[in-house]
Amino acid sequence: MRAMQRVRTTSAMPVAIDVGSSCLRIAEADGVVREHRLPQRPPYAVTRGSIADPQTFQREVRALVRRRRGGLVHVSIPAGSTPDAHGPTLQGIAKALGASAVVGIPSSLAALRGAYRTGPALVVDVGAQLIEVSWVDHEGIVEGAAVPWGTVDLESALAQSVGERHRMRLAPFHLGSFWAGSTITGRCALAGSVKVVRVDRHDIVQAVHPHMDDVVRLIQRVMDNQSAREPAQHDLLLVGGGAAVRDLRSYLEARTRLRLVVPARPARAVVTGLLAA
Repeated sequence: MRAMQRVRTTSAMPVAIDVGSSCLRIAEADGVVREHRLPQRPPYAVTRGSIADPQTFQREVRALVRRRRGGLVHVSIPAGSTPDAHGPTLQGIAKALGASAVVGIPSSLAALRGAYRTGPALVVDVGAQLIEVSWVDHEGIVEGAAVPWGTVDLESALAQSVGERHRMRLAPFHLGSFWAGSTITGRCALAGSVKVVRVDRHDIVQAVHPHMDDVVRLIQRVMDNQSAREPAQHDLLLVGGGAAVRDLRSYLEARTRLRLVVPARPARAVVTGLLAA
């Protein structure tokens, strides 16, 4: 899929909107990135990278964007999709903001620009509800696909595995950048007493690795599709909020045997690239 090309004029920079399932990231002419956590209860504004409730989504966008009328808006779209497939989303944003034009740009292409790199490149975007794998060639043509789950689902699988193994009911939790070694609090399923356990490698292998195997297979498939047309590629650009999780990074590096390149702020690579597109 070829990204839209246009000639930049002297007009103001575009508004950049990175559409995430759990978080909206918006940047305007000042370059400051504003993040807004979307409600994780019905009606969901975004689900699996797609707009689930247009009215809720438009309301959230209007509340965040300062420059409401006129101008250009760049919006991220998932790997394996086309701007045409997201027509209602783009039209809704144009209506909500009164924009003169809204352009859908593949998130992997934006991430490459946000990380100040050029193609050809393999890009993996680890989001909350979607993991996207893309190949971006030197002309900006993007080919890729996604698995319909992300870090939220991995944490849920991990919670279920830990709970069953230790016979406990877990309290709500959110893991940081190191999952193995983290402590989780809950209550003993039998006695009801408070119980604190430590997540270990066994839990990661049982709950997380089977899901990540699907990502590794998708990476291999995307690379095989490009091997006849592009020179050997030894780097993997890893972006998205999940790129900060060391357990996921080390597993991908070990299984793919590729050198991982992770920007300083991987969760903001897409919105930064949208602003520069």
